[in-house]
Amino acid sequence: MRILQVSKFYPPYKGGIELVAEMYSRAHQKLGDQVDVISFGETNDHYTGEFREKVTQLKKHLFLLSTPFNFSILFNPFKIFKKDYDIVYVHLHNPFIHVWFLVWSFLFKIDGSRLYGIYHSDLSNQGRLGDLYEFFFQKTSFIYDELIVSSPKLHQYSSVISKFQKVNIIPFPVKINNEYKVRNHFHGNIVAIGRLVPYKGFEFLIKAVSKTDLKLKIIGDGPLRTELEELSKSFSNITLCGNITDEDKDKIIAESDLLVVSSINKAEAYGMIIVEAFQSGLPVIASNIDTGVTFLVQDGVTGLVFDVLNEQSLISKLEELKEEKKMEKLSSGAYEFYLNNLTFSKFTENINRLRVSKN
Repeated sequence: MRILQVSKFYPPYKGGIELVAEMYSRAHQKLGDQVDVISFGETNDHYTGEFREKVTQLKKHLFLLSTPFNFSILFNPFKIFKKDYDIVYVHLHNPFIHVWFLVWSFLFKIDGSRLYGIYHSDLSNQGRLGDLYEFFFQKTSFIYDELIVSSPKLHQYSSVISKFQKVNIIPFPVKINNEYKVRNHFHGNIVAIGRLVPYKGFEFLIKAVSKTDLKLKIIGDGPLRTELEELSKSFSNITLCGNITDEDKDKIIAESDLLVVSSINKAEAYGMIIVEAFQSGLPVIASNIDTGVTFLVQDGVTGLVFDVLNEQSLISKLEELKEEKKMEKLSSGAYEFYLNNLTFSKFTENINRLRVSKN
């Protein structure tokens, strides 16, 4: 089969959507398909990805609503539409490309292409302009044969797609293969990982953990780094690690008892780092934001859930980890959930279902 993916960015760019796009390439390559990728970047480029996918990178001329724009393809569908594709994936939200496909999707339909929108999240941090686009998307999402979402909770609680009927639930896997180890005891070593941006809730997390004797390491960089470093420098139990190598990150995960996801709104739609944690048997405590986060983190089963921006709720849940056998139960539960739902082989089976439905 011939497969096309259209994504905002693609590896070597790093991010959750980029990782998901790469896993789609990997799955289709394993199934014997030919994969092309259209993405955006600082320059025009052509290269071959890790899984033999052919990547065409278009130079971004503008970046608005978290979306790269390339004006050269506005009225030239053949920049993208160069051959017949059996399946076309569009990674959403991507307002520019969604509008592009709204105009030109009939070209793909004429040749029998099946168009899937991979819906990653609502536009929770874009203000009124984001609200306007989401209303527009609701009215124009008919161009997709189906939407693919990472969890039933994202579909259920999304303000945009909750009423969309043609939805496929396909949880995303991760690329790495961490060694599993059961955590039997809570030693107070916790880690948080992500870009230092407002919706991640790191300011709240630092203030809450500073009132305990726990040790917190935060891995990542971003626009809030200076502000968070200033906040945390008074607390000896808080360490901002910045950007570190994958090897160092894996070492910190292996030494940690718990991953904390403190995100404050639905911009955190899934959490690839949670899948990575589960793979190594690391339980997760997460804020209750009714997205894929709490599809993965099930209170008392794979981790613990606390009330959003509620310090007392977080601290109370952390105290539960001192209970006899609690850590062992959550660690085993996290790994079992990973084995049943989140492995790459399970993901490939789900992708193959899409191929079969195309035929």
